[in-house]
Amino acid sequence: MATRTKSTLSESKVRTALLALAVTAMVVIGFTWSAAQIIGKRLATEQAVQQGEVWRQNGLNILEGGSFTFKERRVTAEDSREIFNFLQTTNVYRLEMLDVDGKAFWASRAGDINSVDSSPEFKQAAKALELQSMSAKVPASKVDRLLLDRPNENIKPNSLRDTTTVYVPIIKRKAFVGALVLHYDSTELTSKFREWSRWTAVILAGVILALFGGIGAVIYSFAKQRLANEAALATARDEAVSSREQLQVVNENVIKLNRDLEQTVNDLRTAQDEVIRKGKMAQLGQLTATVAHDLRNPLG
Repeated sequence: MATRTKSTLSESKVRTALLALAVTAMVVIGFTWSAAQIIGKRLATEQAVQQGEVWRQNGLNILEGGSFTFKERRVTAEDSREIFNFLQTTNVYRLEMLDVDGKAFWASRAGDINSVDSSPEFKQAAKALELQSMSAKVPASKVDRLLLDRPNENIKPNSLRDTTTVYVPIIKRKAFVGALVLHYDSTELTSKFREWSRWTAVILAGVILALFGGIGAVIYSFAKQRLANEAALATARDEAVSSREQLQVVNENVIKLNRDLEQTVNDLRTAQDEVIRKGKMAQLGQLTATVAHDLRNPLG
């Protein structure tokens, strides 16, 4: 009896492949969404760093002594007024001026004067002579002037705000003489970039879904056609095997018939020989009888 050949591509394999494709699509979309959040935050930080570079130029121009202010650790009353006026035009809510040891010799918040900053960012800025930044979420009550300047926005004191702190190294004759520490309220900027990133992620997700959907449709169509071809091929093989078996049976029957025919021919030949022999014996008997009669009756 014919046995059906097992297909190398089963429907379960196709389902597994499509499921794996769907899972991969979801993972890619999830990764894209997470990346969008990170990118949004990163863009806001980069914006703050760029503003820090602007502050390095404009801030030193505001100060009467320029970079010597940090070396001499001296800020005039006019400098303080100019700094506070400049702060009003930016989203910097707090500022400190640090000497080479990280000690604040001037700060927009009086309580920070003479405090020492030993953060890794300050140390790296002093070592590499490059801007450094750090991001953190702080309660709205810790963001100077926020609740006073924006009373109509109903900002809750314990609500978290996105902030970025930028360490701007001040360099005099290629030597580190101090740092400006700028505290930015980057909540709106971060939200804006995150919103933009989310829409980008949504568009990318749509493109990814369409791409993976198209790939899935192609795989399904190809698999379906291949399964149909394999089924047709298996059926053809089974029919060929069945036909070969039937032909073998016919051949065996023909061989048997030939043997039977040969035996019949042999039997006929034997019977013919027997008939001839019996006929000859009958003739011989008749001849013998005639001769015996003639011998008994010589003359009639």
